[in-house]
Amino acid sequence: MELGNPGYSGVFTACGTSSAIKEIKRLRIFEHINPDFVLYDISGDSSHATLHAVIRQVELTRLCVVTTADFKALQATNDVFRFLKQYNSGSNITLSMGGLILNSITSSFEETFVNDFAFHTNARTMGKVPRSLIVRQCELYGNTVIESKAQSNQSYYYRRLANQIVDSTETIYSGNLPQPMSAKRLSDWSLGWADQIYALENGLVTDGAAI
Repeated sequence: MELGNPGYSGVFTACGTSSAIKEIKRLRIFEHINPDFVLYDISGDSSHATLHAVIRQVELTRLCVVTTADFKALQATNDVFRFLKQYNSGSNITLSMGGLILNSITSSFEETFVNDFAFHTNARTMGKVPRSLIVRQCELYGNTVIESKAQSNQSYYYRRLANQIVDSTETIYSGNLPQPMSAKRLSDWSLGWADQIYALENGLVTDGAAI
């Protein structure tokens, strides 16, 4: 993964299983290429047992969560926050939270929606990646966006996000860990947003202010 900063290199590994990490270690890949950063991409569908296995096998320094503005994705993010809280309370090593990365964002409304979730969970957002047909186009060509459309706006967002990841690893985040919402609080939060969306769709007026 090109991190967009001269002098930095990184490796992107899709490691959903312990065997993948064992194979990487057996081949001594990191010793051969000597990367500055290693990013482990763990599927959001993975169980907490998978995440725990990755933590046991490698020295993770920071956990970032990539999420869309879909409610199911935010539910899964809330579960990750719960796992992180439980892990840190039962371990003598604290795993830091890097932040939320907003993915496939199509509007300012979606960005506000995720930002409000972050506010209610004491989390922070690191950056965003807008939804773009350029990604689909490059995928069909079999290339990355950086390779095919290096000067596109989409490439700009990727480079900016890479720099944000680099900056976050070079600073000490002294804030509190994210606090997961309870099932009741998450339900109340989602219903509140459902009411807001209903009001937007129907052009309701509240407190004398038109929407």
